[in-house]
Amino acid sequence: MRIVRRTVRLAGFFVLPYRDWTGRGHWLIQRITAVALLPLYVWLLLVAFPNASTAHHAELLLWMHNPVNAVLLYLTIVFSLHHMALGLRTIVEDYIATPSLNALALFCVHWGSFLLMVTALAAVFRILLQS
Repeated sequence: MRIVRRTVRLAGFFVLPYRDWTGRGHWLIQRITAVALLPLYVWLLLVAFPNASTAHHAELLLWMHNPVNAVLLYLTIVFSLHHMALGLRTIVEDYIATPSLNALALFCVHWGSFLLMVTALAAVFRILLQS
């Protein structure tokens, strides 16, 4: 179980010292990401999705090459997946009582979230590299 906990701590930017914090720190980070996601989702629904539904592939590439759109898309991905990982961690800690299963589930949540984030950011970066 110690090996799994040490590995979970190494899972990318999720290394914030949650184990050393009380529940207050986890709660605060989750609320900060939720507040940060509000304007990002409004932007995504009002600006990004209407363009995506009517535009051609070349127009979408041109839209994504705008630095403001690219940064906002990156922020949406990072905050969404981090917020998801925090919520899943809360669910795992509250509802899985067996310590070994709890550690395994936390390991899967952290690494799964991290790998999903890396994949999504790499996909956006690859699209940005296309001319």
